[in-house]
Amino acid sequence: MVSKRNSGFAPITDIYDPTIVYGNSDGHYFENSTNGKIDKYNFTIASQYNDNLYIGASLNTYNVRYYQNALLEEYNNDGNGNTFDVSQTQELSTYGNGYSLNFGFISKPTDNIRFGLAYQTPVWYTLSEDFVEYDVNIYENDINITNDYPTDDTYSGINSFDYTLRTPSKLTGSFAYIFDKKGLISIDYSFKNYSNIKLGNANFTSEMQDFNTDLKSTGELRIGTEWRFDNLSLRGGYHLEKSPYKNALSSDNNDGFSFGAGYKFRGAKVDLSYQKSSNTASYNFYPQYNQLNPAELNFDTSKITATLVINI
Repeated sequence: MVSKRNSGFAPITDIYDPTIVYGNSDGHYFENSTNGKIDKYNFTIASQYNDNLYIGASLNTYNVRYYQNALLEEYNNDGNGNTFDVSQTQELSTYGNGYSLNFGFISKPTDNIRFGLAYQTPVWYTLSEDFVEYDVNIYENDINITNDYPTDDTYSGINSFDYTLRTPSKLTGSFAYIFDKKGLISIDYSFKNYSNIKLGNANFTSEMQDFNTDLKSTGELRIGTEWRFDNLSLRGGYHLEKSPYKNALSSDNNDGFSFGAGYKFRGAKVDLSYQKSSNTASYNFYPQYNQLNPAELNFDTSKITATLVINI
């Protein structure tokens, strides 16, 4: 339910002239900030048969905390000295819990060959959302009004919503060739069907239709290698993850590379790695207006990881 607050200015019927058309844009401003985390806890069991077969399974639990704050501002005029400025702030909090299962095995038919297969079930989430929206309209018009800068504002109040979410499952096959104790080359391929995403506990008919229409099955390829020189190890890799959208551009695919080095000395090991990936994605500032084209955003992500392991 949306409620109005009086701001101390003239009411909207006194400050808004319906004959004025604000057809000129003086600019837009958009800011979107997010933060949050997903805590994941694993309970794992594993078994080994001889020296060539390893089997494992795990139960995973998740704790979700996410917050988003979006600010959109517009500055408009009618060409005759009348201006209309709009500010919209939206706040979204998402929180909840989930669980999933993992199964897999690794086989070593020879000393040089290793292959494996792993299956990750969907993650079943139970989530809650709190949504708040603030809208502020400021008019500066050359009409008979009592205030120089009349303002109308609205506050939505806190809107809460509970629902369930099932993510896609994931099937991964892997192969590695080992060059004695000198190094290895590995290839992993994962498969997901994003059209199997499911929302529940409410009427999501439209959203489920969008999943079936817009999303597809996709794969992820990872190729890596590692080589050892006495106590020094060097590694590098490449990954390519296809976009799950049917109408995606080729640049929407997430691809990148990584490299790292590790050094082992008595009682400890130090490791340093760098990973970079890039992709593009569309963002619709006005999803309620189909005549406006979404913006194409560029994403470049870099990550540096340093690890120190001490043997006791």
